[in-house]
Amino acid sequence: MDADRAAPTSEWTQDVEVESTPLSTTGGHTWAAARRLADYLGATAARLGLLRPGLRLLELGAGTGWLGVTVARNLHPSALVCLTEQEGGLAWLAHNVELNRRRGLPLGGVRVQACDWRLFCDVPSSNHTDAEGADAPLDLLAQRWDFIIGSDLIYNELGSRCLPRVLAALAAAGDGGDGGGCGCSTTTILYCHTKHRYDLLDLEFFEQLGECGLEWEEVSEPGAPPPPSSPPPQFPPVDLFPDQRIAIFRIWRAQQQQQQQQQQQQQQH
Repeated sequence: MDADRAAPTSEWTQDVEVESTPLSTTGGHTWAAARRLADYLGATAARLGLLRPGLRLLELGAGTGWLGVTVARNLHPSALVCLTEQEGGLAWLAHNVELNRRRGLPLGGVRVQACDWRLFCDVPSSNHTDAEGADAPLDLLAQRWDFIIGSDLIYNELGSRCLPRVLAALAAAGDGGDGGGCGCSTTTILYCHTKHRYDLLDLEFFEQLGECGLEWEEVSEPGAPPPPSSPPPQFPPVDLFPDQRIAIFRIWRAQQQQQQQQQQQQQQH
């Protein structure tokens, strides 16, 4: 992140401790994007409605668990926070959650379970999810998630193709399936991403979001300097060696936006 655009101080308590491990996945380390998203959520929690009772929040690719546990320990005690990870990192995620429970953090509403993105992309999967420490799995598509969060989840072509499909499917479930028939609150997706680390994967990721009927915008805290203009991803990039930058994106279904506009018009009449 640019030094002159440092994020406002988070209003949340950030006392979570996690242990890192040399996993074969990227989930063995807490990355800067996770900390940036925690700062944003802490600074905007009231405006976003994160503090209301009974909230249901899902984290994709929770890794060490630092972000999800930080979120959970600051939410209402009745909130459900489901931390998901691929099988190779699930036991370590559960280990870190339990580590913080033993330290006395209020994590009664935290669940840990596998989420295999390949199931959303017609890619063969083992479906084996009984890792030590994991909770009995929820049917993620049967839940109505108020928030879906994630940070730096694109490291290969499988991720850039599958993540948009995972987000679209989970958001559609939260909207009642068709985005227009439930009249209920919709799913807020917040994804923190380090831009220009893998430009080809960035390009494919944003293209796939559009193909999945998803739209996006970069967001920042109220009162913070607006993010620098960011042209649409392209390859080769405009700059030969563009600076990496952590950005937070709000992602939504196009149908969801139309529904919200219709509801606002009805309320005005």
